[in-house]
Amino acid sequence: NTGDIRNSPVIELMKLIEKEGMHFSWYDPLVTPNPDFEFVDSQLQKLDKETQFDLVVIGAWHEHFEIEDQIRISSLLKDNGVLVDGRKYLDKHEIANLKTLGIRYIGVGR
Repeated sequence: NTGDIRNSPVIELMKLIEKEGMHFSWYDPLVTPNPDFEFVDSQLQKLDKETQFDLVVIGAWHEHFEIEDQIRISSLLKDNGVLVDGRKYLDKHEIANLKTLGIRYIGVGR
């Protein structure tokens, strides 16, 4: 796990989302805000239950994201929201837990 995102495939995803004119926010607890990073204005400093999204994409999974974080992540989704696991980090048990919370899950990768 690292805070260096220069070569992260998530950067390309953010560029594609921006190109399509969609609004987004991103969160990575290991990355410190850097004014030179082009997406610094859209960085969430923490996961906040008051903000809700249509879609949450997990582009990287860190060891300290535990089941409590999955519940917090699910609370970020609007009703009928979708969670995209871009690296298939979640196992079958974790996916089942999310589905019991009413989260639509899409796993991509591996």
